[in-house]
Amino acid sequence: MTSWLRCSVSKGMLPGEFTIVTSTAEGREISLFAPAQFVQEGKGLIEVTVLERQADRALISLPAEPLETQSKTVTVSVKELVAA
Repeated sequence: MTSWLRCSVSKGMLPGEFTIVTSTAEGREISLFAPAQFVQEGKGLIEVTVLERQADRALISLPAEPLETQSKTVTVSVKELVAA
């Protein structure tokens, strides 16, 4: 299921990309470079795929791998998700 994740958005290093900063459910900050087609810059949102959802957490797949992890899947708070 596609959804949108709240995040901080700024210009990336290359044309057509943005730098994204968001937090995991554990409060750890993560950052990544995301292609423009996955970002709503003015709204501070990035498109993600929800793999599993619980009452307060969701396992999501990001469109690019965060710099701090070796996986595109992370757990986030459901209150940071916005329906597609």
